[in-house]
Amino acid sequence: MKKISIIVPIYQVEKYLIQCLDSIVNQSYSNLEILLVDDGSTGFCGKICDTYAEQDKRVKVIHQKNAGLSEARNIGLTCATGDYLLFVDSDGWLELDLCEMAVADIEEQNADILVFGYYLTSEDGEIQGIKVCHCSRSMSGEEGKKELGTERIKEYVWNKLYKREVFQNITTQEGVHLKDIEILYKVFENAKKINITNRALYFYRQKSGSN
Repeated sequence: MKKISIIVPIYQVEKYLIQCLDSIVNQSYSNLEILLVDDGSTGFCGKICDTYAEQDKRVKVIHQKNAGLSEARNIGLTCATGDYLLFVDSDGWLELDLCEMAVADIEEQNADILVFGYYLTSEDGEIQGIKVCHCSRSMSGEEGKKELGTERIKEYVWNKLYKREVFQNITTQEGVHLKDIEILYKVFENAKKINITNRALYFYRQKSGSN
């Protein structure tokens, strides 16, 4: 069973963190490395992370001074040892079979990146809509680059499972979010095959004041 490294940057999300982490540790797919990067949060975020690490040996916590989302993800990438990479925003959460379904799909298709759909939720977690590609399909990395930023392949980092190799020698620039399309262009350049599934597996929380 291949290992998935799940990278979760955490900053001031005490209200949502337990729901996020519960959805990760309770995945039906068990071979996980769960990297919680506490990016200088105040309040109880750090303690919540430490509690999960005490209860589950798959959880590793990195506490650091606040350095921003990009650096938190860089730290996670540096520490990751899995065959696959999954990024999770700490105010979002996962379907409990996300990892199982994503690994099965990416291996069946022999793909380097899997793109999956997601649910849009309110700040309180109520489902407001769903974003999926209505037909599953495969494409080359070059074709995928042309689709980046479209409705077919949104420029989010969290609705994709990646083979670890596609991130080789790639780190995010200071002040530039990993979700930015320029970074994903580089990742897609390293991919020979990308598969898109029509399943929604991730819950994206739209908070007040966010896009």
